[in-house]
Amino acid sequence: MKGHLKLHRALRSWEWYKDANTMRVFIHCLLKCNESQYTYEGNKHDRGSFISGRNVLAEELAITPQQVRTCLNKLVKTGEISIDASRYRGSVIMVNNYDTYQMTDEPTKKEPKLIKKSIEQRESEFMDDMAEFVGTYSKQMLRQFFDYWTERGKKDTKMRFEKQKSFDIKKRLVTWSSKDWNNTEITRADDELLKNRKKRLKK
Repeated sequence: MKGHLKLHRALRSWEWYKDANTMRVFIHCLLKCNESQYTYEGNKHDRGSFISGRNVLAEELAITPQQVRTCLNKLVKTGEISIDASRYRGSVIMVNNYDTYQMTDEPTKKEPKLIKKSIEQRESEFMDDMAEFVGTYSKQMLRQFFDYWTERGKKDTKMRFEKQKSFDIKKRLVTWSSKDWNNTEITRADDELLKNRKKRLKK
């Protein structure tokens, strides 16, 4: 059978760890379990189980059927396995919590958890992206560009620039700069806005 088994180091403190036969019977059960659902005599059985009998297990482990029976009873008593002997010549032996011991060949890849940014955070990032162009274009032009592309309605979850299929600030500024902003008076509010952008860049 393909696949691997996981055995935690905590197994050393297991109550049957020093019981050689019980330990061998349990590990043997783990190795014999079917890794997927299967059908036997028209009945479906869950993964983590197999069909066998005391005599077969005794032969496989080179111990007596009575020793196998004693070990199985111990494992049933402490909840490691369950046994259904009502249907077949053998018994359906189920390893409880089988998935705990099963290891897949492929390493498990965890999907990174995406943290959704608020619209205010995205607006601030847009401002930071514009900061490198301070000095290249007039303050008034940058202010008008920022106000226009971050505009949103009361119920909008996206700003104007986020609704575009693609948006490159540098290319958009080249197009925007074709308008005559240089003759427009720079207000105190504009000047303060650009000063704050420069401060952010120095941090």
